[in-house]
Amino acid sequence: MIRLTSSAEMRASDSAAIAGGIDGTQLMLRAARSVLSHIDSQFTDILIVCGSGNNGGDGYALAQLLAGQGRPPRILALATPKTTDARHFAQLCTEASIPIDQWSEGYDFSKYETIVDCMLGTGFSGAPDYPYDRVIDAVNASRAKVISVDVNSGLDCDNGLFEKAVKSNLTVSIGDYKRGLFLNMAKDCIESLCNHDIGIPLLGKPCYVPEAQDVGRVFPPRKAFSHKGSYGRCAILGGSSQYVGAVKLAALSLAALKSGAGLSSAIVPQSLATAVGNHVVESTIIPFPDENGHFIYDPDRLDEALRGVISLAVGMGWGQGEGNESILVWLLQNYKGRLVVDADALHALVRIGIHALDQATCHITLTPHPGEFAALIGLPVDEVLRQPVDTARSFAAKHNVVVLLKGTSTVITDGSRTYITNTGCAGMAKGGSGDLLSGILTGINAFSHEKDNAFRAAAAAWLNGRAGEYAQRNVNEWSMTATDTLAMLPVAVSEVIDASRNVNCNKSPD
Repeated sequence: MIRLTSSAEMRASDSAAIAGGIDGTQLMLRAARSVLSHIDSQFTDILIVCGSGNNGGDGYALAQLLAGQGRPPRILALATPKTTDARHFAQLCTEASIPIDQWSEGYDFSKYETIVDCMLGTGFSGAPDYPYDRVIDAVNASRAKVISVDVNSGLDCDNGLFEKAVKSNLTVSIGDYKRGLFLNMAKDCIESLCNHDIGIPLLGKPCYVPEAQDVGRVFPPRKAFSHKGSYGRCAILGGSSQYVGAVKLAALSLAALKSGAGLSSAIVPQSLATAVGNHVVESTIIPFPDENGHFIYDPDRLDEALRGVISLAVGMGWGQGEGNESILVWLLQNYKGRLVVDADALHALVRIGIHALDQATCHITLTPHPGEFAALIGLPVDEVLRQPVDTARSFAAKHNVVVLLKGTSTVITDGSRTYITNTGCAGMAKGGSGDLLSGILTGINAFSHEKDNAFRAAAAAWLNGRAGEYAQRNVNEWSMTATDTLAMLPVAVSEVIDASRNVNCNKSPD
């Protein structure tokens, strides 16, 4: 797994390393060496753009190394270095006669093959002011290969938001990856990303990004001596006359089977059972009492429909039926399996009050998008976007649930363990993508013996995103739909299984 940290944790770790005897200039030099390894040895027309802080100091140190190779760069200084370590390397550059330009309007960026962005570091947030805003525009307009050091200037390294940021061909993270390199808008300004460990022991509570081989652990080899019951029964409880979504409900149920569950059922309003049934082949339809196409509360029928169901998803296409709140309360108080609460069930949870989660008898995963989560926690959407990890962690810990906060990258946490998945693509910004995720998670919850509830949810989010990436390659980012993603789900599952087993095969014996 890839480890992520916050800016505050990275600063504290950096300070602790220096207090523990590691010289700050040595850390800066290590960072510079890391960046140097990514600059083509044939390139000689190199510009390093330096700000006033330690990020700029990394740039001055890099200039020293390049000069030592016989290809001194030019430095564009946007401000006087303010930190001791940055001043140290800036002085060395002056003594070595490395050309240092001062910013002025009309500065010519066109002659450089490589531009190294060392303007604004991990402490930055908000909108860049003058001259940084002008330089960011100029760098983005250049034809040079752009390398950002630690974080793209203008990008908030905690949440991945920006008003204006450098668009890099490569971002070289230093020490540990920062959360904001994976969240929200980061993919729109980072083409490629890598990290270099420079020997700073990490303090704090990191997040983790699962990789293919990690996700594969939820798919152990299936035994030949087994049957459908060996891999769990799951169900999707949803639909209404308001949102019939017959094809969608069928796809959800099929997604659960394609994710590995042995049996899948669609529990739908009785008046819609035929419509949904026309699209269901592999799953079972369970008609449920309804009135005018909306579920009515019938605890005996609920108990009967959910007998033997290990994993359940509720809320997709549910609408605003009067029985929804009572059904959700019954599930929280009586269901003993793994429950995914999505879509309209999240709205029902807001109406009955989130305190209803606190005495639940089941393992709960909530799958809101930022707007739904904002309604749950009573904060503006902008606040959720600014602090996706912290708000999700706090809520999950307080209510003993898993929060799967959907987005460009998805945050999954139980309040203790936190994962961020970075699979997915622009083509998934279509109706049905989130529903499909719930279907995948419901399937995994049916058969998986993985005890980490948050990791199961992270695995589902990773697979949904990867299947979407395959779909976009096959179709295009404008035309693909959730059905295209569903079709590629088996390819994504094969990838993680192969990756996991190759890792295990390559392990040395104890």
